[in-house]
Amino acid sequence: MNLEQLAGELAKAGVDPRSYHFPGKQADGPLHDSAVYLEADGAGWTVGVRERGVNTPRQSFDTEDAACRYMYDLLTWKAPEPVRLTPEEAEAARLLNERIQAENLRDLRERKARYDAEH
Repeated sequence: MNLEQLAGELAKAGVDPRSYHFPGKQADGPLHDSAVYLEADGAGWTVGVRERGVNTPRQSFDTEDAACRYMYDLLTWKAPEPVRLTPEEAEAARLLNERIQAENLRDLRERKARYDAEH
């Protein structure tokens, strides 16, 4: 993938053009306060995040293709849908949570009692 192909793929994916920048990309208005950038340097290609005017590199690549693919994945990644628990699983999770909290509270009280006895 090259920069021209990357631009087309990001547009097809519906990525806001103000959320990224790379050489040759026409500005579609000001970038967001936080935007992903891709730039060529003497050693290869760098993808990073620009926040409030400060570039922070995230990853360097030897090829344009690898950098473009990384940027595409970064901008199009979607979190998986949450898993719905069955009522039985929800109840088991609730009981486990209560047991863990009770154990932690008991441990905290024991530690405090030991500390108070020593000081």
